[in-house]
Amino acid sequence: MDIKDTNARTFQWRGKFVAKPEREKAPVCACGNKYLKTRKNQTECLRCLLNKNRASAI
Repeated sequence: MDIKDTNARTFQWRGKFVAKPEREKAPVCACGNKYLKTRKNQTECLRCLLNKNRASAI
């Protein structure tokens, strides 16, 4: 699992563009997709996680 910097982005806050002051680290799944950790001990993107669960259910 690699971790890549996401680009600093601008967004609108109360009608004005604001640049994010810091970059977030986004882990990279084995399939190459970046993902944000939404579950405890998550090591892969949600697409791979769901595909693995579907394969084990068959």
